Amino acid sequence: MLWRVGPLCLVMTALWVSRARAEVSPEPEPAPPRPAMHKDAGYRDHPFKYDLIFGADTRVGEFGMSFEYAPGDPLSLGVGVGSNGYGPEWSANARLRPVWSRTPSGSFFQALTVEGSVSSATLNSGFEWYGCDDCPDTRIIPQTVYWGQGELGWEGMLRNGFTFRASSGFANAIGSRKWQCESAEAVHCDAPPRQFYVQTFALGVAF
Repeated sequence: MLWRVGPLCLVMTALWVSRARAEVSPEPEPAPPRPAMHKDAGYRDHPFKYDLIFGADTRVGEFGMSFEYAPGDPLSLGVGVGSNGYGPEWSANARLRPVWSRTPSGSFFQALTVEGSVSSATLNSGFEWYGCDDCPDTRIIPQTVYWGQGELGWEGMLRNGFTFRASSGFANAIGSRKWQCESAEAVHCDAPPRQFYVQTFALGVAF
């Protein structure tokens, strides 16, 4: 009789012990909440950008604005419009970032930039005689001039998307123009130069 009851007792004892262990075992701690996702500084997380541009003979004149799209940190493509004092100036540009870096925390992005652009602008000689009745009028008839320019610079971006850029370079006239004097009596005209030094500053926001 004992050989029949013994195995049953062993099974009951094992079930009781396992149940007791389950009741006293601590509940697993909940997994810590995942940190909220945030954007890092840089064009990887801020592909669109709006700029206010000012300076000397920039691709949008003395003052203007531009809108750009960046498929990634190394490249931006954009269009812009502004004024050089004689009329509107239109442009298209591409900016390469051959060297760039981001802080480990992602709070600041900076890059060295190489930019090329083409633009069109109304141009005049920009020179007038004042206080001289007998001086000849050598101003030219304004006309549209197309420009190609290149610039080297630096730019930075904060995590909130605020950007700053400074660059310098040269703009060269594309093709040739036949200038005409405004005054029919003028023997020669003060034609504008074919090359300008460019100094650009830009404040913007990327999103």
